[in-house]
Amino acid sequence: VIVRRAGDVIPEVVSVIADRRPAGTTPWQMPTRCPVCGSEIVREEGAAAWRCSGELSCPAQRKEAIAHFASRRAMDIDGLGGKYIETLVDAGIVRGVADLYRLSRDQLLQLKLVLDAESPEALAAQIGLHLPPEGSGDYLRGILQLDGSDEGWRARALAMPATFNWNTRKIATRWADNLIAAIDASRATTLERLLFALGIEHVGESTAKALASWFGDLELIRHLPWPLFKRVPDIGGEVARSLGHFFEQSGNQDAIDALLQVGQVRIGDTHAPSAKLRDGLDFAQLLVEAEIPGITRLRAEKLTAALPDAAALVDAEPVRFVAAGLPNEVALGLADWLDRDGHAQMLLKADAYRHTLLARAPEQTEQVAGPLDGQTVVLTGTLARMTRDEAKARLEALGAKVSGSVSKKTAFVVAGTEAGSKLAKAGELGIEVWDEDRLVAFLAQH
Repeated sequence: VIVRRAGDVIPEVVSVIADRRPAGTTPWQMPTRCPVCGSEIVREEGAAAWRCSGELSCPAQRKEAIAHFASRRAMDIDGLGGKYIETLVDAGIVRGVADLYRLSRDQLLQLKLVLDAESPEALAAQIGLHLPPEGSGDYLRGILQLDGSDEGWRARALAMPATFNWNTRKIATRWADNLIAAIDASRATTLERLLFALGIEHVGESTAKALASWFGDLELIRHLPWPLFKRVPDIGGEVARSLGHFFEQSGNQDAIDALLQVGQVRIGDTHAPSAKLRDGLDFAQLLVEAEIPGITRLRAEKLTAALPDAAALVDAEPVRFVAAGLPNEVALGLADWLDRDGHAQMLLKADAYRHTLLARAPEQTEQVAGPLDGQTVVLTGTLARMTRDEAKARLEALGAKVSGSVSKKTAFVVAGTEAGSKLAKAGELGIEVWDEDRLVAFLAQH
């Protein structure tokens, strides 16, 4: 090819010199699967870059995925810094986010010694203070055989199994205890936090909150076909397809399964889908949301008057589409769309989940007003049986607005232990105060 400088930096391919092309070459094709993890490679409409959709499961993305998962606005695992994550991943101790919940105090203390040591010899001298007197010779010899000029020696040292007898006068342990406590505290979480923590492309905090509010259940969300996500306000095709791609990857589903195992992550605010989902959840709207070429709302209504569900639609011949009122070219385009890329199966699944949502979502009349609609609530202090975020999510699901400050407009204050100035101000203003027992009892009733 002939290349020239374009602008200040970017090279531009001007032309191809075909007669200098080696014999037997074939046109290059973008891989369809990630060479590292095998997940689907996707490119959003209008974007230049292709990316792997196996966010949680792809080793090439593992360190950043774990760092995001542990971040303050996600699972809030305080104290798990980037260097710790990098070394734990390189050592093979943490292969996915669920492995964070299997870390032991011994592993963390060993990690600190490894990171602080300037060389294998220095590590052997320090770690030897914490080994039992018998049976540790092979372990220390293994440490000393590591090549300190190789930047990966620390990860290999951390991967070596050993039995420790920690001398607490020679090593600080509180930081490790605090980190284990932070990991344990993150096990109890809310649906919106977990959805944000998964690191799904285009799913920030506000989108995660909307998904949690409208669908209410991770088991439902993780199996929904992508067009149904568009029923949530402000979720368009780009975000919906990103959600669909993420949950279609078996590696991501495996990572979620591992997180939900007994003793790992527990979601405390699962609830029924919002009654507002019922608006526009008819089959005609599903066809529009599926972005089928040429299918407008009016055409979808004509089509579904004759073919009322996905099963009838996918089995029909194009002549049936024309008889229903579609122009000939749109009918042929619909038939072609159904024959390609698994669209027919996706539409059948989406229609089945449409009925699932209709069955689970309460009638609009049942949710005209939540028990706390229009009321402002303030949380203060530490709650023993749920996190502040979980309490906030539960109250908001019942219609409350949760505020960070007490005013005359506050309906009541929920006070946990060690409540401070907010509790005092509630007393000054004569605002009703609930303790945690009353909150738990109220939530149990609603």
